[in-house]
Amino acid sequence: GLGDQDRLRARRAVVRVQGLLGPEAVRVPVLSGGHGPAERITLTVLGLVAPEPVPQADPGQPWPGRLPDPSPAVLFDDPVDLLDAQGNPIRVTSRGMFSADPARLRVRGRDDRL
Repeated sequence: GLGDQDRLRARRAVVRVQGLLGPEAVRVPVLSGGHGPAERITLTVLGLVAPEPVPQADPGQPWPGRLPDPSPAVLFDDPVDLLDAQGNPIRVTSRGMFSADPARLRVRGRDDRL
């Protein structure tokens, strides 16, 4: 863990960056409420309103339809296409099943047969 001196040094660095680039230049991740990983972590401006970051939504509240724990460890920015044998996009049904058997996966222009 960090000691008091390390925390103080980090805080001074943050204040310097905010002084140079503006108070909204430093954002920190905060656990929030939401259905999926992208909603459950939000970026909040550090120190603008409160000394500690405040979540945008209460993470303790029930979120119907949210992904069960454990959350995925990595979220990719680029979407992938999962396709059936005819090249149609595969969807997840309301029952949590694939709409067809996966046959191809497209990622960043790369097309792989499964």
